[in-house]
Amino acid sequence: MNNQFGLPMTLFGLSDQHDVLILEMGASGPDDIGYLCGIGKPLVSAVNNVMPAHVEGFGSVDAIARAKGQIYSGLEVGGTAIINADDNYADYWRQRMPEGVRTLEIGLSNQCALYAENIELDATGCAAFDLVIEGVTHPVKLQLLGEHNVHNALVAAGCAFAAGIPAAEIVQGLANISGVSGRLQEQPGIAGATVIDDSYNANPGSVGAAIELLAQRPGKKILVLGDMGELGPDAEDMHRGVGALARKRGLDALFTFGPLGTAASMAFIEGRHESLRNYRERELLIAAVTQELDNNTTVLVKGSRSARMELVAQALLGNSRGEM
Repeated sequence: MNNQFGLPMTLFGLSDQHDVLILEMGASGPDDIGYLCGIGKPLVSAVNNVMPAHVEGFGSVDAIARAKGQIYSGLEVGGTAIINADDNYADYWRQRMPEGVRTLEIGLSNQCALYAENIELDATGCAAFDLVIEGVTHPVKLQLLGEHNVHNALVAAGCAFAAGIPAAEIVQGLANISGVSGRLQEQPGIAGATVIDDSYNANPGSVGAAIELLAQRPGKKILVLGDMGELGPDAEDMHRGVGALARKRGLDALFTFGPLGTAASMAFIEGRHESLRNYRERELLIAAVTQELDNNTTVLVKGSRSARMELVAQALLGNSRGEM
């Protein structure tokens, strides 16, 4: 519901009982977000981050940053822009902020209005940290996997704070978030293995975060990666990069699905005496991964929507629906 059709449908669903409206504005081209801002008229706007996702529709990561920045230029006088101070494009947005728009920065620096410190991951990979809001410290424990979710939590906290939500309610809200299907959902799988279903979508940045999470798990660590789509002419290099990262971070095995996965698999086995594990048929991929599973193994499944990796995750959980 984040495009030129879904967003107006959401607006038409409003009634007198609603006090706050939260809209996601998606883009497949350079002017989409500006158009949606003209409809949604935001009072508080935020960009989580800029990553090389959907590069094919924009041409470059810089173009993605410009497109996302329209969510700030769409603010009117008196509006609030939540800026991730740790993003590479933070300065770019600061310099182009419309006059009369308030900025509220979040990040890991104590120079930010809201920041996180003392970040620790528990044995499962969930983060605990101190959320500092205007100098007051509030302990937070997330139920979400991965240190990258600390930044996501900060963005959410910044938006809530700008909307007038008390700090105590923000902290409670963050603690209650349990995630959504296909986004780093950990479940018991077949043969006693642990399966982390992160199959909803993928880009090089989110795959990197998934690799970092998996690398911190005990036992045998397996990444099952479907092709990342819409990356443009550098797609092969980007796949090669995530394969090299998986090797560097000490993962035990990388299984890939799709033609671009060959580059990732080749980078992963470079300097190692093992065979390429790239598959073009989902049934063969599932069978190969299944042979590796036991109660000492964590397997993380990820890929772009086009790869339908949720079917792989379902099979490894023992929930195959016969849609292969």
